[in-house]
Amino acid sequence: MMQPRSDFADMPELDYEGWRDALRPKWGRYNPEAMEPKAFTGRARPRSVCGFVAMDLSCNAHRVERTQRDVRLDGVDHYFALFHFAYLTD
Repeated sequence: MMQPRSDFADMPELDYEGWRDALRPKWGRYNPEAMEPKAFTGRARPRSVCGFVAMDLSCNAHRVERTQRDVRLDGVDHYFALFHFAYLTD
């Protein structure tokens, strides 16, 4: 079931650690880079799309990294499809 895009905007904002913690259980270790953790803000919402496990994500980091070390530490070795959406407002 697709939820209206405003539902995601109504999700609570997460700090640096909260955003990383939201991803780790199913997706592994990811690290927003090139910014101070205190300035970070993001949102994360797990969901299902056509039977696939999915997650709506947003953050103000310019780059998010997943290193080989991250893969070794968390043992989560998956392939992902990333679809970048930008919502335009009037």
